Amino acid sequence: MLKIRNAELTDWSVWSKCDPHLTIEQFRSKVAARKAFVFYDGHKLVGVFRYNMFWDHIPFVTLLYLCEDERDKGYGHEIMERWEVMMRSRGYTQLMVSTPVNETAQHFFRQLGYRDCGCLLLEEPGREGESQMELFLQKSI
Repeated sequence: MLKIRNAELTDWSVWSKCDPHLTIEQFRSKVAARKAFVFYDGHKLVGVFRYNMFWDHIPFVTLLYLCEDERDKGYGHEIMERWEVMMRSRGYTQLMVSTPVNETAQHFFRQLGYRDCGCLLLEEPGREGESQMELFLQKSI
């Protein structure tokens, strides 16, 4: 049975292995805001999840990471469904996610009812001419 709980500061050592994008300070902020979750099946880590608020009023998934050996078991669907229920119970009517266009996550989100709503072309400093396109998807709940 999948157990989802709010991340705690003591989760940093596990979290940092799954999410190299956050600094410890950013992680502390997510924990304090209760916008980070960890998932376990029994005592085994399944993955991590975090979100922000887009334009300060639309919940926006910033990371859904499942451990390599825990993928394709339905955990991603369950995690997203639980989060959507949580956001609906808080009065939100729209959700957003994004993913690089060259990743397969876009198909996962479309299966959950998210619809393409735009993209952003990003260029990393020092890598001019090597643009990365980010696809944004939204869902009304």
